[in-house]
Amino acid sequence: METITQTMSDSHSRCDKLFAQAENSVAKKQWEQTDFANFKAAMEQHFASEEEVLFPTFEERTGHTMGPTQ
Repeated sequence: METITQTMSDSHSRCDKLFAQAENSVAKKQWEQTDFANFKAAMEQHFASEEEVLFPTFEERTGHTMGPTQ
């Protein structure tokens, strides 16, 4: 079973890779190859995981509701 650290790290890496691919396509003016929709979907999924699972669990277990999770 993966840890939350590994899961979130993998998600960050995937988002970084998709952003770099889109950025490279834009830099080369290869607009038809720019897959921004896939990057956007990956980012939205990552943010949802943080907002709906990670942050509430962290706050519940630590009692810290201010700071980075606010």
